Amino acid sequence: MRRRESITLVGGAAAVWPLAAGAQQPDKPRQIGWIAGAGQLPVYQDFLDGMRDLGYVEGRDFVIERRFAEGKYERHPEFAADLVRRNVDLIIIDTTSAIPAVRQATSTIPVIMAYSIDPVGNGIVASLARPGGNITGMASALDDIVSKHFELLVALMPTLSRVGLLSNPASPNHRPFVNSAKAAAQNAKVTLVALDARNQREIETAFSTATAERVEAIAVLADALFNLHRQRVAELAITNRLPSIFYLLAARIRYSGWTNELR
Repeated sequence: MRRRESITLVGGAAAVWPLAAGAQQPDKPRQIGWIAGAGQLPVYQDFLDGMRDLGYVEGRDFVIERRFAEGKYERHPEFAADLVRRNVDLIIIDTTSAIPAVRQATSTIPVIMAYSIDPVGNGIVASLARPGGNITGMASALDDIVSKHFELLVALMPTLSRVGLLSNPASPNHRPFVNSAKAAAQNAKVTLVALDARNQREIETAFSTATAERVEAIAVLADALFNLHRQRVAELAITNRLPSIFYLLAARIRYSGWTNELR
């Protein structure tokens, strides 16, 4: 795995408060702001479990101000401004789309990115080794992974000729993801069919379009909207008998009398 695919950035977040079991507890609970692009995803519980492992318990040692955008990216500036007004001790972002809003709202409150896409190239941090400023966290290469998805689809379906690309045009990551997908489709010698969706209704329409366009498989791009409606996306793929590949899927699917846990 290359360094930029999954790497923890070291920086300001380490100075928020001592993260060691048995550390002296603060007089009052620390306030953590949490901005999510969708709803409450598994990463949220993972964070609580990790804090508990370090000796910190929600409600006793820290409280979390949750802000869920439910796929509405335009709410991020509102969330960021509100958390800054509340003078929280730390802000955690679990969606790349919220980073610009938080960055504009504060240059002093420590910010942790649960993940980000090319934070150096996008001007979020100075470098992976020394991010500088008040922002640190995880860097991902989801844009590069898109090409691997196409390679896997073609390997599994050697006669594949038409792939539907489910993408959200409202996402700030839409353009780089789609550009990567176009290049990957060209290399794989398959036709790419755009399936744009900005809400649940348009997700339903996208699958109807896929059937009309004789799409043979679906590639779902990374997006908070598809996280939010991940179960419905998976159900539609199954119902339409479309082989699909996802950057992330964690949903319990009930279909035709059976239940399957997808991770």
